[in-house]
Amino acid sequence: MTRACAMFCLGLSGCAPWGPPRAGADTAATAPEDALVVSPAFMDFGAVSVDGGGPWIQDFTVTNAGNQPVTVHGHDEPVPLNSFQAEVFTVSGDEPIFVLQPGDARTFEVAFDPSGDDDWRAEIRVNYGVETLSLRGSGTAPVLTLGDVYVPSAPVGCESAFDLRIDNQG
Repeated sequence: MTRACAMFCLGLSGCAPWGPPRAGADTAATAPEDALVVSPAFMDFGAVSVDGGGPWIQDFTVTNAGNQPVTVHGHDEPVPLNSFQAEVFTVSGDEPIFVLQPGDARTFEVAFDPSGDDDWRAEIRVNYGVETLSLRGSGTAPVLTLGDVYVPSAPVGCESAFDLRIDNQG
């Protein structure tokens, strides 16, 4: 029984050496994708009007902080998180795949143009989610209110004029 334990322990110590690696020893490199940095990680467009003035624009940057080139994809495809909602987030750029050299960065514009009165959420999953940018915004439709209405009475066959006030509270 003692002999089996000694063999088992010996096998473990052979797989995981103790102490720091020797100078000049090969060390495992991280995958190049692990060096991707997306900044910022979250964008909130706030509440914006759906009746014009948009689209509303914000920027994000993809940086290669590693020492190897990285092929980047997915940066231009916002994935809606609300079911059955139209794509209200779009990303600038015409390269769906590109190579980012070590230390280089690219900046992209995200446009938010809501089509209705709702809360919108999406994610940009760079390289299948190695880095994720969360997007959020709300569309607000105009809210019309009718002011005090006073319609003076008029005899049959006569006209009556009055003012009607409508305000946009949206």
